[in-house]
Amino acid sequence: MPPRRRADFLTGRSALHRALRVAGLAAGAVLCDGPRPLLPEGISASISHSGGVAVAVAGPSEQFRTLGVDLELGGLPQEAAHLVLRGPETRLLRGAPDAAAQRLLTLYSAKEAAFKALSPVIGPELLGLRDIRLEASADGYLAQATRRPGPLLHVSTRQLPQGVLYWAVPQG
Repeated sequence: MPPRRRADFLTGRSALHRALRVAGLAAGAVLCDGPRPLLPEGISASISHSGGVAVAVAGPSEQFRTLGVDLELGGLPQEAAHLVLRGPETRLLRGAPDAAAQRLLTLYSAKEAAFKALSPVIGPELLGLRDIRLEASADGYLAQATRRPGPLLHVSTRQLPQGVLYWAVPQG
């Protein structure tokens, strides 16, 4: 791995081990399954990193069938909207360019957290962020896959000075 990627990887794994400890769970070395951590039986978790900062969520899989987290400490170019949004969602970007850029980042991060939670459950049928449907809720979004039924997720957020943090957990 290039040095910067390796540093992000190690920071993410450190965040994961802290999240596991906070949740009262133990895991030895966490191996990789492609881009995802390969977790021991009985554990659900997710990692995200951005700009040298990493976050992780973890919990017992009997309580949390799946989890997802996304941290974004920067912006996205408006040209990336077609990779994230489905037809009806593009209307959310209308208005002032600064507000549209923030909405795109928000939708991207919410969908990324939902994608991380849904992809292990749904599998390869979940192709990308456009396969995630978001519906606004009181404190974030409800998210679900569009192609195949899967769990309904509650996606919560925290606005950060330089970006956003979203995490997804099964609804109910």
